[in-house]
Amino acid sequence: MTSSDAVSTSIAGANRRNIPFELIEDARRHVYEAAVRTPLVRLDCDRAPAEIYLKLENLQPIGSFKIRGAYNAVRLLPAGERERGVWTVSAGNAAQGVALAAIKAGVPCRVLVMDTAPATKLEAIRRLGAEIVKASFDECWKALGERRHPAITGAFVHPFEDDEFIAGNATCGLEILEDLPDVDAIVAAFGGGGLSCGIASVMQARKPTVKIFAAEPETASPLVRDGLGAGLSGLESKLGGWLRRQERFSSDVGARESCSRGLGGCFAGRNSASDEARGPGQSRDCGRRGCVRRCCRAHGKMRARESGRGGKRRKY
Repeated sequence: MTSSDAVSTSIAGANRRNIPFELIEDARRHVYEAAVRTPLVRLDCDRAPAEIYLKLENLQPIGSFKIRGAYNAVRLLPAGERERGVWTVSAGNAAQGVALAAIKAGVPCRVLVMDTAPATKLEAIRRLGAEIVKASFDECWKALGERRHPAITGAFVHPFEDDEFIAGNATCGLEILEDLPDVDAIVAAFGGGGLSCGIASVMQARKPTVKIFAAEPETASPLVRDGLGAGLSGLESKLGGWLRRQERFSSDVGARESCSRGLGGCFAGRNSASDEARGPGQSRDCGRRGCVRRCCRAHGKMRARESGRGGKRRKY
């Protein structure tokens, strides 16, 4: 099954992409040929307002969840295209995922990277045998949108947008449900949206009561700044506010920026504040293929809410 099998519907005049659950299940049957099933461990902190569990995706072979989506996307390429080699645009993690997937497939890999990418990321990409082509940020962004670059040939693997990539990332959500069936909410880092949308697709199909929070650093929060999070500045979960106050906690989990500050950028595709402002079913959408705002609104049905209501100790 490929992205052409994805179902498109129309809501208030806006196209909505759906990741077929069959595509996610298919990814689950193959993703462990390259990725590992990571543990979900409880955070031992008595001061927390809820039971908090950490999904240790840093234990993946490349240190990131990106191997899930990258391997699935490369695996599902038509054989003729894959044999020509694969390439992607990335500052590091997606590049390593595609490079490792290329090794598994026995094909060459090239990566278009921003000329500001850290040396440690470049070294990791080279260790996986990929050829690096440096370019400016604007040139990389253009290649990402056009899915082509004059200096690179082969099959392009988008680092977050395509259904196959998102379906691979979604296997993380399946694991969370298996290990914590009564989960109430999930906080996922948001960059391009491939992880949060994949997890949200699973929850929508299997447990739609689960709330998905997408966390952005304050210094990189286009979803909020561009209007998708309009009206949400005063809507912070009890959990988010607590994490903000716990600098020592943030430092301990190695995510000071993304946890203590990023939860301030939680967004929702639909909630009471933004619904009143925009009207049912309406949202901002630039209309471009790679628009992460559209992607997350489409897959997530993401709604922010305050946690810990009714005295019940929630699980995150």
